[in-house]
Amino acid sequence: MYFAYIRASTTDVRNPPELEPACREVPDDARRWSRRRAKRARLTCARCGLDFRRHIGSDPAAVAFEVTGPDTLPRFECGGCQPDLLAALTAAVATLPEPLPREASA
Repeated sequence: MYFAYIRASTTDVRNPPELEPACREVPDDARRWSRRRAKRARLTCARCGLDFRRHIGSDPAAVAFEVTGPDTLPRFECGGCQPDLLAALTAAVATLPEPLPREASA
């Protein structure tokens, strides 16, 4: 099973953050883990405790962002706790071109 998240890196506070999709492999039985074990494996929001395993694709605010914590270590936070990053992601997605229509095969 893979855990997908957005890696956010800021080089300058005056510029918007750079957002990069990323994923990491987690064991197949991770969906059955207890909340405590999921928290130790960093599959929950470091601020509010949102369980990313339970909210996959259900809410845009449940997007996982990897940010640098106060102790300079990377940690995951949800879009609800990082509204600026969620807004930057939404703006980036809005600039993507529309997919080309599929041509009818002969």
